[in-house]
Amino acid sequence: MKKILIIFNVLFLSFILSAQSVAEKKTSETQTIVSLSPNITETVFALDRGSELIGRTNVCDYPLEVLEIDDVGDMYSPSVEKIISLNPSVVIATNLTSLDTINTLRNAGYNVEVLVYQESLDGTYDFIEKIGQIINAEEKANAVISEMKDKIKEVTNKVSNLSYEERKSCIYMISWGEFGDWCATGDTYLGEILEVAGGINAAKDCSNWVISKETLLKSNPDIIFLSYYTYMSNGPENFRQTEPYNILTGKIIQIDGQRAERQGVRTAETVAEIAKALYPDLF
Repeated sequence: MKKILIIFNVLFLSFILSAQSVAEKKTSETQTIVSLSPNITETVFALDRGSELIGRTNVCDYPLEVLEIDDVGDMYSPSVEKIISLNPSVVIATNLTSLDTINTLRNAGYNVEVLVYQESLDGTYDFIEKIGQIINAEEKANAVISEMKDKIKEVTNKVSNLSYEERKSCIYMISWGEFGDWCATGDTYLGEILEVAGGINAAKDCSNWVISKETLLKSNPDIIFLSYYTYMSNGPENFRQTEPYNILTGKIIQIDGQRAERQGVRTAETVAEIAKALYPDLF
């Protein structure tokens, strides 16, 4: 009987060691990743997988280390030839990447994961979670999401006691003038961010990122957020001097557009930045 127990224990220990070996091998296996969107690139780095990134788009510029990674072209129609030459184990794209590019890569035998944007804060968390699943970094993804939620909760706790009359109306302008009046409307991720930060979105009843000049002038928001980079020149000065925007009386505040407009791991920072701009006395 004792001999049988010894044999059983040896076999059981052998099984455990074998299972550990397989698990360790799976954990230690590294992927080679090509990212076809700047917020995917930022997320890969935030999940401590930046060393596995071998390709990125020409608009992926954060963190600075990405500039040393091979450029595969733009995010809409990147160079398939360049991607194939890198021979990645996974290509992570969004629904903004052309179907021709995705299908060509898949037909060539490459694993292409496509993430569909959800215009909401919850969609942002889902975006990060899915990337974590793709690159075997689920635990880190959950930690990042938890940290983001805590940071946003700190903001909402501070603005929650504001009455409607105390809340400031605001608008986040992406472009104006000859390039069209584009802003964070009520059906967009950024529109929700304005509300979460305690603001009243002047474009809440608009949709698809478009606001008419008439609606903008009628709303005359207290705060006009302009991104650091816009699709026109001269920023606030140009806005103030251009008709009909020059009749708006709201305070202009510049926002880090690169961070704000990339739905991802830096979203909580944007919420905090906007809330502080709206209600500096609370922060």
